Order: sequence, then C-alpha cells, then structure tokens
Amino acid sequence: MIVRDEQVLTVWTSKCGCDVDDVVWTPDCYEDMGTPICPECGDDMTYSHTDVNLDGDSIDNELKRLTGLTERMLMDMVESSDVESTHILGKAIEVNIFDYVELTIVDGKLTFLDNNGQHYSLYADCDLTDLIDLLN
Repeated sequence: MIVRDEQVLTVWTSKCGCDVDDVVWTPDCYEDMGTPICPECGDDMTYSHTDVNLDGDSIDNELKRLTGLTERMLMDMVESSDVESTHILGKAIEVNIFDYVELTIVDGKLTFLDNNGQHYSLYADCDLTDLIDLLN
C-alpha cells in the first residue's frame, strides 16, 4: 500500500493553556511553515501524534490545517511588512474589512485595529474565508 504525504496528518496541540483546537498539518505544511503556532498567544504548538488517513482527507482535519496555515501566513505577512501601525508600536498590514484598518500582532496574537485603535480578536467578525481574502 502506498501512503501519499497528504494522507499523513501530524496533530499539534496547544500547551500554553489557551482554549484552541488542535492543528492538523500534512508533512508539506510542516516543511514549508515549520511548527504551527497558537493563534491566541503565538507560542509554538507541541507535536501530539501522527494520523494516517486511508479514506482521504476529512473535512474537519482539512479545515484545521487550512486555518493554521492561513494564520501562520498572516503572521508572516505582518512580521515582514514595511508598514508601521498608526496606533501601536509595531508592524501592521493595512486592511479594509468590516470596520478594521490594520492587522497587527499584539502580545503574540494577530489582532485587528479600527480607526480609533481599538483591538479586536482575529475571529470577532471574520471567518476563514475573510482571512484568506486578506492573503490575496
């Protein structure tokens, strides 16, 4: 039996105490992005175990993998941005989604800021589709 890389799923858990779901990545994600990070605090997640999905990818696992990958890519975009936030000391990317004007990192977490500098959780109004749109 041949097992393709996309059928091998590594499961990562948060050991920081944040209430977040496990992240499921394929070996390619790990190779491209490194260790997944907690979307709440930014700490590296801890390897839990490996699953082999012989029936193909489950939707739930794929959603977790895509969520982790999207958050990591947004974190990388902010960290490599040339834009300085107008509200906090640090880098940001300019956004125009809902009433937010910036996406930045506050205390290790991706955070939206509005025109007044108010902070909002990544998923306060957005869903994964909105976040993927920001990558484009």
